[in-house]
Amino acid sequence: MAHGALIGAYQEDDSGGLRALLPLAGRTLLEYQVRCAAAAGTAPIVVVVERVPQALQDVFERLRLDGIGVFPVSDVHETVSRFEAGSMILLIGDGIAPMAGLVTTIAGHISQTLADRHR
Repeated sequence: MAHGALIGAYQEDDSGGLRALLPLAGRTLLEYQVRCAAAAGTAPIVVVVERVPQALQDVFERLRLDGIGVFPVSDVHETVSRFEAGSMILLIGDGIAPMAGLVTTIAGHISQTLADRHR
């Protein structure tokens, strides 16, 4: 069984913009989160959104052009359908910028847990 990632991208900042679109190291926060999850070997990467403004659509397109499969979803049924039954999911909260090494470490623990389940 694989492990996937679930990322929130729906909270707004004080000006009404999405937190996920805040700049971080030359990219958006969401791009950073998705790239950390991808580097840690998670798939699928699912992003929960309420609305997809053009700036967010541009983020998804840049990620896809870089070969990173990311799936925006807007409801729980669509979210659940993106993951295999029984799969473990790495959750990255909306507006959180975890250290890349931490994401990799947690994903590694998920992989080990899955391997232990199948022994």
